[in-house]
Amino acid sequence: MFVDGDDYLNITCIEECLKYSNGMDIVWFHQGFVEFRLQYKKRMTITPIQWIDRLKEKNINYFWFGHGGLIDFSFLISSNIRFIEEYMHEDHAFGIQLFSSAKNIFVLPAHLYYYVPSQNSVTRPSAISGNVHIYPHIEYLTKYFNHSKDIRGYHSEISAIAINSAILKHIDELKDEELKDKLFNTFTFYSDNTIERCLRTKEDPLNFYKQAILSNKTYNIKPTLFNDISKENLFLICRYAFIKKINELTSEMMGYKNKTIFLEQKIINQNKNLIAELIYCKEQNSILEQKLAPKAKSRIHNQLSYKLGQAMIANSKSIWGYIRMPYVLSYIKDMHKKEQIAYNEKIKANPSLKLPPLESYPDYKEALKEKECLTYKLGEAMIEASKNWYKGGYIKLWFKCKNIQKECKNR
Repeated sequence: MFVDGDDYLNITCIEECLKYSNGMDIVWFHQGFVEFRLQYKKRMTITPIQWIDRLKEKNINYFWFGHGGLIDFSFLISSNIRFIEEYMHEDHAFGIQLFSSAKNIFVLPAHLYYYVPSQNSVTRPSAISGNVHIYPHIEYLTKYFNHSKDIRGYHSEISAIAINSAILKHIDELKDEELKDKLFNTFTFYSDNTIERCLRTKEDPLNFYKQAILSNKTYNIKPTLFNDISKENLFLICRYAFIKKINELTSEMMGYKNKTIFLEQKIINQNKNLIAELIYCKEQNSILEQKLAPKAKSRIHNQLSYKLGQAMIANSKSIWGYIRMPYVLSYIKDMHKKEQIAYNEKIKANPSLKLPPLESYPDYKEALKEKECLTYKLGEAMIEASKNWYKGGYIKLWFKCKNIQKECKNR
């Protein structure tokens, strides 16, 4: 089992792997592949054929393995599979060689390995004073390039060519024809990536492209060293890579276009929804304004006649009410007078606060009926009586109230 220096294992990792290790060449729990990419849900034993079929089914044309599994030591020694030194992405070649050489692989969907990203990783370009760090094993390239970025970039290119070529060579040397055919059909990434790297490398002081192994399943071109491949086949491979890249870019462009159309439509729909919501809010606001707007009816209820009439009716239900009625009516008159003074001062300071005439309210005609009700009529009679108190107004009030009650009852 391999563990990077920055990473760590789950405390139960070794114990869990040993449970299923009997008769297995590999106990595989790499979460990135097992659970996420290949979506294994159950623990099971698989063969290399089933492994490559699953990759093909999920449309995955690459593979790597370094950590995330327990390897039987005797199998590792006898297969003579090792990491390729000095190059990046060596876990691609190691993983494909290992899994294609195994007999039984146990799939263990469990989070047993914890990956910790490191700024010191050889695959991560960490910036130091504007440059990327140069590791000791690639210092020999400093005599060919002046800038550290160019050194790391060139090393990345030749690493890919070396690893891709090692994978293609391994597959070609397999004796199991069925497995070999499936591997070539699935891992198209490595042959395509090799020619792409060869074509885009501007400077190649080590003539590394000559060490590249090229192949193409479409034209039945078996893995061949760049130096040994015929011009016709090289032309076919390059044309194939070129056309494939155009198709990929076209597909990607269409994907962006469709995404843009989808987003535009989404924005249009959102705008339509927002406009509809705005119209609805305006309608609701209008209804609310109408409900909250002062009504002519409420203005009538706020007049002194109505207030006095209300108090007279409320206090005429008991002897105690009749006794306290004069005091209540006097208090209402005083408070109403103060309210009127305050209102007049307010509109004097700000004329715009003056209430509109009753005739302007939509419920004006309905409000006029309030002036004919018992409450308003009693209040009017009380105001008239107080004005003519010296002529016996309050004595006449009692008889007038009786007549008013009778008239309202007969309506």
